[in-house]
Amino acid sequence: MSNRSSAERILEVVAAFERGSIGASAIAESIEIHEPALESVSRVLRDELHRLSVQVIGEDVSPQEESLLGIKSSKVALVKLKSLLQAIE
Repeated sequence: MSNRSSAERILEVVAAFERGSIGASAIAESIEIHEPALESVSRVLRDELHRLSVQVIGEDVSPQEESLLGIKSSKVALVKLKSLLQAIE
């Protein structure tokens, strides 16, 4: 599987999270599954993907959580994670 394919699979999970279909922990799980298949990607970038996935769990909330709990999602970690994934070729 190419790096682009691996990144796209993770981005599909991110999109499902944004739609509220799944929880934030699914993003971390997807990275756990697909990150080892990335070729020629630095350890720094790999570690950043994992760090941001954990940050998404801690800081960002799903649309349902936002409406039910009245918590506003910052989406900062999510935006950074998406940007890194989109940059992977």
